[in-house]
Amino acid sequence: MERNIKFQYFKMDYQERDDGTWRDAGEFDFISWIDFVDEYQLEKATIELKDTKARLEKIKFFKDHNVWVTRFMKLRDENLPYIAKEHEEAEDIPLDPDEYIGEDMYMLYDINTRIAMIQSNRFSLGLVRLAEFLIKSQNKENARIRLFPIEDKVDLKSFRRNMYRTIELGFANITRDVSSNKSALGDILGTYKKFAGVSGTIKISIGRAKDDSLDVVEVDKLISELSECKNITSAKVKVRDDDLSKVEVVDLLEETFSNIITFKIPPRETLGFDYAASNMISCYAKVKDKIVKLISIPE
Repeated sequence: MERNIKFQYFKMDYQERDDGTWRDAGEFDFISWIDFVDEYQLEKATIELKDTKARLEKIKFFKDHNVWVTRFMKLRDENLPYIAKEHEEAEDIPLDPDEYIGEDMYMLYDINTRIAMIQSNRFSLGLVRLAEFLIKSQNKENARIRLFPIEDKVDLKSFRRNMYRTIELGFANITRDVSSNKSALGDILGTYKKFAGVSGTIKISIGRAKDDSLDVVEVDKLISELSECKNITSAKVKVRDDDLSKVEVVDLLEETFSNIITFKIPPRETLGFDYAASNMISCYAKVKDKIVKLISIPE
């Protein structure tokens, strides 16, 4: 089984409140937080947050790469899923008073560049709760962490790849008088108008073919038109540079620098920490130089 996980990249700034006003106090001191966690043995300790509970499940330093990898866990003891057996009625998951259902979130932190690579997952902590956790785990008051995304908007006019496996577009607020032209995008909008549709998603794929591609010229033309269409809500492509390269998912409207890592997980098993960390480190190493240039940090 494959699990695709999206990771985004951030800078972590620290602020303190003085007389009701938030003031910048430099970058978040991640190493001091590590020391605090170690001194007070906070690994696997439950922390109460605003509307949930969480804990630092595991943390490990990878000396060869000078990065820390952490796994946080959102703890859930309500609105639980069921245990379902074939041809039997689903049953509640029995939990003791100190047991929870956990939803994980991985983060990589580079000591040299102070870049954070954070898992994006709607079921896990989320960025706001992660920032809250980092503060509350140190029992700090009148302080907060701001996560600033590292931006890298795709240049739609010049975006080109050698092979396209799929293209998926989302539309909204399509009106009857929306302008159309003689192009692939114009034809798509024309189809919505024909059926009086105002929103929807269209996906074009090569199917199961391994080494084929959609028409590169037509896809390139369509992508170059996206920035001029106010009805586009999402646009993603699966691409390959050549027959030997891996398939990459590119969110054409994403402004935050991100990657999607495909993990292979055996059925009925969870994502292992060392396996996840190894893939994250490998992915980060490939894009590190580009990210450093985006934020102008000397190595």
